Amino acid sequence: MAGMFLAASSVMFSWALRRRWLSINPAKGVKRPKLGAISKWPDRAIKDFLGSDPPQHLKLAFLMGLHTAQRLGDIVRAKWVEIDLVKGLWTVTQSKTKMVVAVPLAHELRDALIMRMPIEGVQDGSGGEVYVLSRADGKPHNARLLSGEISARMRGLGHKVTFHGLRKTAAIRLAEAGCSVSEIAAITGHKTLAMVQLYTREVDRSKLAQHAMEKLNAQENSSHPGT
Repeated sequence: MAGMFLAASSVMFSWALRRRWLSINPAKGVKRPKLGAISKWPDRAIKDFLGSDPPQHLKLAFLMGLHTAQRLGDIVRAKWVEIDLVKGLWTVTQSKTKMVVAVPLAHELRDALIMRMPIEGVQDGSGGEVYVLSRADGKPHNARLLSGEISARMRGLGHKVTFHGLRKTAAIRLAEAGCSVSEIAAITGHKTLAMVQLYTREVDRSKLAQHAMEKLNAQENSSHPGT
């Protein structure tokens, strides 16, 4: 909220400067506050969300976030022409990085997409491309509103998580499955491996701790054979 207020204030002050109502922009040079760490969705939260009988558009958005590690802005703008259900791929051009990413579709997501596939085809009556998460008027859902819907539902279920946390959750799941940082980046679309490492450091620490304990147990067993 503080970051949004600062950004809005800067725009307002710039507007006043152009009209010579101010001589300086008080918000210029003020650093935005750092955001807190993005939380991974616990398994319990994922189970509770799916068990809460969410509306179809929320469930599909959730599954796309969980299984593709893409940002919500790209998910709401996904079009059926980008999705190949035969090959099991979603080819998305990320709005933030402009990178083209071919994301393999997990079985659960692919099944959900098949159920949602429009019978009338991937183009509307005027020849326009149909959005996967289209509203009744054919327009895409608003990312901020959709994110708010999911956050509110999760708060009602006793979980403080955000939609963007699904991106981290997906990256961590890939790391837990043994994927390398480069393999994960090929799906998330991060330009730098350092960003992926921020998402996966929890898994790295957990693996190191597990290996350390295995070494300790092995040493103790060798010191006390036959016990």
